[in-house]
Amino acid sequence: DSDILMWAYYANKHSGFRVTFDTEQLVNGNLIFKEVIYQPNRIEINTFRDDQMQIMVKRMQEASRIKCEAWSHEKEYRLIVSPKQCETEMINGGNEKSFLGFDTRAVTCIDFGISTPSLEVEKVRGFVEASYPWIELRKAELDHFKYKINYVGLGSNGHNEPW
Repeated sequence: DSDILMWAYYANKHSGFRVTFDTEQLVNGNLIFKEVIYQPNRIEINTFRDDQMQIMVKRMQEASRIKCEAWSHEKEYRLIVSPKQCETEMINGGNEKSFLGFDTRAVTCIDFGISTPSLEVEKVRGFVEASYPWIELRKAELDHFKYKINYVGLGSNGHNEPW
C-alpha cells in the first residue's frame, strides 16, 4: 500500500514527511492506541444532560475515536493522552506548548514526500544520522507504471534499495 491519498491529505501535498513508530515500544511505555470507528452518524455529547464529569469525559473519549465512514480507507488508530502525561514548554516568545515524551528508539523510519524540498531532506538527514543512526531514511518516488509510490533508501545506514 503506497498511501498516495494519505500523503496528499496530511503531508502538505507530498512535501512533508512521515514518521514510522514501533508501536509495541510505545505501548510498553504506557501509551494506549485506540482503533478509529468509522460510522455515518456523529456521537452526541449533551453537556446539559451529561452533568456528571465522568460520563462527559467518557463520551468525549468515545467521540475522539469516531470519524465519518467515508474516511474508512485510512484505517486509523488514535493516541489518546491526558494533559498530565505531557510536558509543557514556552516557545516563540511565550507561547505555551505541550509535548508528549516517548522513547526515541520507538522511531524506526522517516519517509520524505515526493515534493519535499532537498534542503529540508538534507537538514533532517544530517540531524538524524548524527543523533539517531538506527532510524531508516527513505524518499518517496512515483512509480513509472502504476498509480503507487515507491520508497528509496537514503543515508549511510546501508538502506539504499527501493521499496
